[in-house]
Amino acid sequence: MRLEKTLIKRFILDLFYPNRCPCCDCFINWRKNLCEPCMDKLEVINNDLCLGCGKAPCKCDNGIKFDKVYACYYYEGIAAEGIISLKKGNNLNYGIHIGEQLVKLLQQGEDLSQFDYIVAVPMSKKKIKKRGYNQAEVIARIISAGTGIPYNNKILTREHTDIEQHSLTAEERKMNTSQYNINDVDLSNRKILLCDDVLTTGSTARRCSDLLKTKGADTVIVLVGTTTKSKI
Repeated sequence: MRLEKTLIKRFILDLFYPNRCPCCDCFINWRKNLCEPCMDKLEVINNDLCLGCGKAPCKCDNGIKFDKVYACYYYEGIAAEGIISLKKGNNLNYGIHIGEQLVKLLQQGEDLSQFDYIVAVPMSKKKIKKRGYNQAEVIARIISAGTGIPYNNKILTREHTDIEQHSLTAEERKMNTSQYNINDVDLSNRKILLCDDVLTTGSTARRCSDLLKTKGADTVIVLVGTTTKSKI
C-alpha cells in the first residue's frame, strides 16, 4: 500500500512539476529517477575499491573507526553532477537512485536480518530549514524502505556551523568534525548502517562511527552514494 501511495503521489506531482533528470535536467518519465543516457554514463565501482575504508588505493591505515564501506560510484562525471543536484536541493531523484542501488549492494553482501538501525550523518536544524531536507536522510529512508531496517534519527546530532565541510583541507576536516555529537543512548551490541552522500577524507564517517561505538555499537557499516579516489 505504501508503494502504491508513493507512485500515485509521484504521478500527480509530475502533472504540475514535470520530472527531470538530476544529472542533466532533461525531462523524464515520472517513474524514472535518471534519464537513460545518464544511467549509461554512470560507472559502477569495480573490485578495486577497498571494502574496509571505501578508497582505492586502500587507506585502512588512516585510523578508520567503521567496519566496512559500500559505495555506488566514484565522485566524478555524471555521478558528481547528481550529488551536486541533491546538495543544492534541486532534485531528490539522485538520492532515491543511490538508496535503491545501495539496497542491492547490501542484499548481495550482508545478512540484513542482523542489523538494528539505519542512521544518517546528521545536518543542523538551521541547514535543514534552509535546504528543506538532509540528503543523507533521503538516502537512509530509501534504504530503510527497501530493507525493512528501521531508520533512527534520534541518535546522532550536529551543531550548526557556517563552515562547509567540502571547502576544507583534509586536516581542517578532521578538526571540524567536533560539530557531530551523540545523544545519551544505549547501543550495546547493535549493528548499524551509517548513510551519507559522499565519502571524501572519511573524517565525518570516522567521527560518527566512533561516537556510535562509544555507546556500545558492535558494528558500523558506512553506506555512501559516491567516494573520491585517493591521491597516491
